[in-house]
Amino acid sequence: MAAEVCEELGLATEPRTVTAGRRPVMEIAGVPQELIGWTAKRGEQIAACRTELEHEYVARSAIGRRCRGRLGPLRDRRRCG
Repeated sequence: MAAEVCEELGLATEPRTVTAGRRPVMEIAGVPQELIGWTAKRGEQIAACRTELEHEYVARSAIGRRCRGRLGPLRDRRRCG
């Protein structure tokens, strides 16, 4: 599907080795490595923040009030990024 989309948009794909000895992944040709790295790090930051917000929501919601004793460790982890 990526090849079809790239063809429609006039882009090219190229293989990139992420882990030595494993199959390469396809990426859009010409995207600078620093941009790829930035988006990967940003994705990790968003995932961590989302997890923290989910824990905070559960701790404050009706579920959290019913399970207060079991959620103590979760309530202590509220800061995100």
